[in-house]
Amino acid sequence: MTLLGGDVSDPIVDSDGIHIVVMNERRAPQLLDYDAVRTRVWADIKTEAQEKIKNATYRYLRGKADILTADS
Repeated sequence: MTLLGGDVSDPIVDSDGIHIVVMNERRAPQLLDYDAVRTRVWADIKTEAQEKIKNATYRYLRGKADILTADS
């Protein structure tokens, strides 16, 4: 299905409902050189590494936790 700017799709039935797509604007992708995106690339790498460390820490702490519940 190819939509141009301003086009509206036919209803799309999916497992989570019915969707309609409205194409506001269609632009061709632009190839950027590394210098233009270096900061974003480095931020993405740092964010991913921090997320891995955070998840590993949570797994470790959950494994060490001794949780007691009071019966009512």
